[in-house]
Amino acid sequence: MPRFACMELMWGDVAGACFEAWLDEVRALGFEGVAVRSLYVQPFLAEPRAFAELLKKRRLALAGVYLRIDEAPAQLEGLCAFLKQNGCADLILYGGTAATEAERAAAAQQIDALGAQGAAHGIVTTYHHHSGNYFETLEQTEAFLQRTDPRHVGLFCDTGHAAQDFEGHPRARRALLFLERNWARVRYIEFKEWSAELGLSTELGHGQTDFEALAGLILRKHYPGWITLEQNAPTPGSKPGECAGRSLRFAKKAFEKAACGSAAASSG
Repeated sequence: MPRFACMELMWGDVAGACFEAWLDEVRALGFEGVAVRSLYVQPFLAEPRAFAELLKKRRLALAGVYLRIDEAPAQLEGLCAFLKQNGCADLILYGGTAATEAERAAAAQQIDALGAQGAAHGIVTTYHHHSGNYFETLEQTEAFLQRTDPRHVGLFCDTGHAAQDFEGHPRARRALLFLERNWARVRYIEFKEWSAELGLSTELGHGQTDFEALAGLILRKHYPGWITLEQNAPTPGSKPGECAGRSLRFAKKAFEKAACGSAAASSG
């Protein structure tokens, strides 16, 4: 079973006193780690040990930090030092828009340079493929990988955005196809779901993504990293923690089924 982390997006603003309450809830749900946007670690950059103590007290680990690419040049050095002191090696860049191939090529060059800067601190940089951002489709994201150095820029896979944005491929297997074709670059996997009814605010198991097939691939490849669970907003009528708990149980079940299927195939 891989390690599962929870991303804070679905809770809305968890700054200040809300942050510790969120950590308590995440731990009670059974997550082993957290992934957060950079704004939630900003108050701790001068005191990284204080942040580490908040996590240690709850037996949680920092799985990754998401940083807007327009903020990266000014914040990268300090954030990399913070990550290193908190035992985390994953920085996820996001944001930015491009209308042309030339603009995407320039963005890839910028991310590659940021990745090299992070690598000097032992940090691996990835870029979050995303609707309306620099790299949105499967083909655009693969072109980005080809334009960057695998020594310090890894592959980030958001299964929900793959389902939404990787047009021209069977929706249930879009994320699987992306991972299969580019496994050598895989660094960070985010489990998210998409449905026509709720978009990216869909709980795992209530959309079209074949998570059991994804789990099977991840197990076969012995993926050592985190799997972060994210949902844009709570399911109507449910609280964020209720949604996250159901998604976590579904994800674990998908891995159990995949493992059983693999064992049955081996014995057969």
